Amino acid sequence: MADTICIGLGQVAIMQEEICKGKVVINNIPISNLENYIEILHKTANVIILSLDKQSNILYVNSYIEHLTGYKSEEILGKNWIEVFIPTSNGVEIENIFQDVIESKDMHWGNINEIVCKDGSIKTISWNNSLCLDANGVFETIISIGNDITQFRKVENQLKETIEDLKEEHQKQQFLFSRLSNIVIETDGIKIVNASESLMDFFGYDDLEAFKSEYNCVCEKFVQHEDYFHIGMIDKDENWIEVMKKLPKAKQVVVMIDKDYETHAFSVRFSPTFHKKFLIYFDDVTDLMIQTKEYEYKANHDSLTKIFNREKFNNVYKKLQITDSPNSLLMFDIDYFKKVNDKYGHDVGDKVLKALSDCVKEEISSKGVFSRWGGEEFMVLLFEDQDKAYDLAENIRNKVKSLNIKGIPQITISLGVTQIRDDKDKNEALKRVDKALYDAKRNGRNRTVRL
Repeated sequence: MADTICIGLGQVAIMQEEICKGKVVINNIPISNLENYIEILHKTANVIILSLDKQSNILYVNSYIEHLTGYKSEEILGKNWIEVFIPTSNGVEIENIFQDVIESKDMHWGNINEIVCKDGSIKTISWNNSLCLDANGVFETIISIGNDITQFRKVENQLKETIEDLKEEHQKQQFLFSRLSNIVIETDGIKIVNASESLMDFFGYDDLEAFKSEYNCVCEKFVQHEDYFHIGMIDKDENWIEVMKKLPKAKQVVVMIDKDYETHAFSVRFSPTFHKKFLIYFDDVTDLMIQTKEYEYKANHDSLTKIFNREKFNNVYKKLQITDSPNSLLMFDIDYFKKVNDKYGHDVGDKVLKALSDCVKEEISSKGVFSRWGGEEFMVLLFEDQDKAYDLAENIRNKVKSLNIKGIPQITISLGVTQIRDDKDKNEALKRVDKALYDAKRNGRNRTVRL
């Protein structure tokens, strides 16, 4: 029986009580005598089973004591439990409790204390104790069952420290939020957890709860604009923070409208916190973005006509990839434009260039990229095949011929058209369209030639 029965903690507790009651049948398992009973407990229990006399000397301890403390049961039998296992600082306290229980004849009680192992390490034990008396009520022994809760206590203490850290972090955040001038929120990307007062001031809400009653996420306030990040750019199952973090820094910019209906641009910064949340910092870069847009506009546009300049055209043309969709080039210039400048002056010449650009830009619309090539020459990249490009060129020519610019006689233009055959043909296409324009001018001007 001793070799086949495994005793768990619950069974040991029941046996402990039954022994003290003098019973010999445990969970319907007959035990012929106390020796067999103790043998089962000694070999199979994964807890300390301990019997002490009045002076806390060890009368019995099972073999599990060696696994837990490093002491073999035979080397500590007869020794004082408190002297061997209890740290000096706690020895008197434990001894007093021990004697008080014996005097009061409190039959069952529990306690938790630390014990010192053979190697000097400390274990925390939870005890379930029973006072055993004879038939006349005279003390015989104390039987104690000890369960090692060292790891549990370690986790418990770590949890307490974590909670304290969280409380401290939360207090720091609250202090920080109350003093920050820019908008800062704590969020998991779905719901706002906390926010600086600047958020409420910006949108015109009394407090965070008022804001959250209308919006779960600050991302719902991002303006949908092709130049800036917004939630229309992500799938429903995506987290906007994770998507935005992968963008280049220059693209981590959003636009929001304040309570006075003024538009602001914000650069967004991310700082991870506890439990997969982030502190999101919104730095107002409106003035910087305005300046950047102005610089970008000036870098890409002709200052007189306000259409794209040659550098911008070259950048677009360089990135162009010829696929199954056809692309063509259209190049034109103003016939006898030098005579206009010589006769009417450069101010009038500038007026002609602007009027011409406005007219052609309206005709091209989204069909292509329109740029000033230099002087009175213009270049258009059209997203059309050569036939449609030729038809558009003729429409432009006739529309320009009909332009009525006050104080200036009729102007005409000459045009060249060619189709870009493939990626390798891009440079040759530029040469062909230039030759087509040259042929149009050589053949009498005010006409379109295609090559």
